[in-house]
Amino acid sequence: WSSDVCSSDLFYFSQPRYWTPSVPNDKFEEFVSITKRSLFSLCPKGYGKQSFRLYEVLQLGSVPVFVYTDRWFPFEKFIDWNKFCVLIHESEIHSLKNKLLSYNKNQIKEMQAEGKKIYNEYFTMEGMSKNILKYLQNEK
Repeated sequence: WSSDVCSSDLFYFSQPRYWTPSVPNDKFEEFVSITKRSLFSLCPKGYGKQSFRLYEVLQLGSVPVFVYTDRWFPFEKFIDWNKFCVLIHESEIHSLKNKLLSYNKNQIKEMQAEGKKIYNEYFTMEGMSKNILKYLQNEK
């Protein structure tokens, strides 16, 4: 859901791309530009339980819309993912449009701010290292 589109055209979907080890600079810039302008960005799970897209979206300031099959989120004991992420099971995907439209501007701004905070605190190199240690100490 992009912030620079009219109400009759709320959603933007791009053509599927076949990713390779290197991404052409124009495609990279397009992805960054679109994500920075987007209020919400889809982050379907990848081959594992998570999606690298989730962290890219957080870094770029959009609210991640994480579509999952098995509920598993990093540092779930320490992070309330609902504060900065739209979590939706794949079986509920039919209700996604209404769910996204139910958020008001203030809620979205709060989610974006919390997402930026969580990204910096947990998912930068320094934050990740500190929190892995914290998590391991908690498990003792």
